[in-house]
Amino acid sequence: QLTPFPLIPLKLRLATLKVFKLYAKGLYGDNWTQTDGSVKVTYGDQKKRTDIISNDDNPRWRETFEFGTITINMKNKLKFAVYDEDTYWNSDLLGECSFDLRAGKVSDSCMLNHGTFFFSYTV
Repeated sequence: QLTPFPLIPLKLRLATLKVFKLYAKGLYGDNWTQTDGSVKVTYGDQKKRTDIISNDDNPRWRETFEFGTITINMKNKLKFAVYDEDTYWNSDLLGECSFDLRAGKVSDSCMLNHGTFFFSYTV
């Protein structure tokens, strides 16, 4: 018989989250130039942001994000939002996706409005 997730003791729901190997293929954000891409990564109330990679429709971000010790629960999802950053006041959301965490090393992807976003994480 399976135990409902909320009844699992708190110490068993604690984990360390690291997000890395962020990249995209086939982004399309500008009519006249290539995409100036950045990614916002969120888990719970923690938000991280990559640097902007200018003029590249197939960017590979170098950042690795350490979220430290987190509590895994049913309400928190790992969320990604990919932007075309034209200026500080004019950024276009190219797409977003969210995932329930899975144990171990995970590599996955999601389709954006224009292009595909890829990522890896460990829990």
